[in-house]
Amino acid sequence: MRSATDQLKGGTRRPTGSLLTVVSLALAMLAVGAIGLLTRTSSTAKTITAERGPVSVPPVIDTGSLSQVIANLQARLRAVPTDWHSFGRLGQAYVQEARVTADPTYYPKAEGVLTRSLRLQPSGNFEALTGLAALSAARHEFAAALSWGQKAISINPYSAEAQAIVGDAEVELGRYQEAFGTFQRAVDLKPELSTYARVSYAWELQGNVQNAIRAMQLAVQSAGSASDAAWAANQLAELYWNSGRLDRAEAWYREAIGRDPTFI
Repeated sequence: MRSATDQLKGGTRRPTGSLLTVVSLALAMLAVGAIGLLTRTSSTAKTITAERGPVSVPPVIDTGSLSQVIANLQARLRAVPTDWHSFGRLGQAYVQEARVTADPTYYPKAEGVLTRSLRLQPSGNFEALTGLAALSAARHEFAAALSWGQKAISINPYSAEAQAIVGDAEVELGRYQEAFGTFQRAVDLKPELSTYARVSYAWELQGNVQNAIRAMQLAVQSAGSASDAAWAANQLAELYWNSGRLDRAEAWYREAIGRDPTFI
């Protein structure tokens, strides 16, 4: 399974059970800045250098496949075993690899390198804190995910990734109104597939399937790869299916296959 299919691009999966109270329509699409995707009538929505070593030290290269990123980070750390930035990034990569491969043995590996990063740099270590938040969420330890994520946000409140992890944890802990505000901040900071998908989920939780559909359409439009587009199209098909619009569901299931024939 690819990364795009994992927990709303790293977040919470859509349930099929009953939803919360229906709220009024307030989706301002494709606006610049605070786009108001989660505005509610009940309340006002909240809007809002890699280290250089000697020439012989392998650089960290973030392009390429996840396995290549991991290999590059491992090579970097063999040459510079005190590079706490790279330990933190390697931990995050291990968490993602566990999701992609469904191999839980990557979780203790992630914990080990993230803990080491934090030992090397106890203060201001955003990479390690974000990695530990993601790891806790992946292990369904949502109270810990919330705690680590809030610590990460205290260092960098402009990180959409950290905001999204906190929002996921808040949803899982039943703190829905807080989660909606957190997802709003995440999408304001970085309107992309993963944040639009979370907004879609938040609207569905509130019972507004039409807005959930519109937000997921934005996710499809913002997909950066064929597999991501297929994932978002499939989520859109499920929204239509669950709302009884079977013709639209079939069209989007076909769209998902068309975007990426290998998508499952």
